[in-house]
Amino acid sequence: VWFYDYGAARCTNEHVGGKQYGSRETCCRDKFGYYLDKCEYLDICNPAPPPEPTPAPTKCDLRTWFYNEDTDQCNNVADMEGNTNAEYGDMGECCEAIFGEPSYLNKLSATNYIMENGCPHGAVVDMCCEMDYDAWYYSSKDDRCTNEHIGGYAYGSREACCRKEFGYNLDNCASLDVCYPETPEPTPAPTKCDLRTWFYNEDTKQCNNIED
Repeated sequence: VWFYDYGAARCTNEHVGGKQYGSRETCCRDKFGYYLDKCEYLDICNPAPPPEPTPAPTKCDLRTWFYNEDTDQCNNVADMEGNTNAEYGDMGECCEAIFGEPSYLNKLSATNYIMENGCPHGAVVDMCCEMDYDAWYYSSKDDRCTNEHIGGYAYGSREACCRKEFGYNLDNCASLDVCYPETPEPTPAPTKCDLRTWFYNEDTKQCNNIED
């Protein structure tokens, strides 16, 4: 007899109580749908061997950066096809060497940085940041989707959050990707009013300082 263990979020034939299933497959289909490969389970008669320990990943802020000639981007993916042999200590060093200007970094956490200036938008692939900020949330305060860790219901992608919160017109979806934030174009300062040109409008028979 199989049960669903809510505490461990898996099917099991351990006597945890609750609704009974005649087989593991029946429990899996009920709790995980038709994707049986995603069904977590514990068979106490044939327990799986303990998994091999996962080697600790290199800390993201210590990873080496490379320049990729195919994509014209700086990245921290060591085995990416198209990377040159040159190695850089961080994103800013790569940006300064390739694009001729340093990247000013604002540290958000131990493994994530935001580009405020420097690297052109779209010229960076930060795989570490993408792994650390892989879930998206809706911020009711800012009325936008973001992968910043604000908590709440987690979406698997920006598109999934946008479709749920803003409908199918993705152009209306406001969003913030903390890994690749866009720097808004500075608003040009308006011309001083006392220096503006004046015009005569024949339709209204008025003088005005509105060019268009």
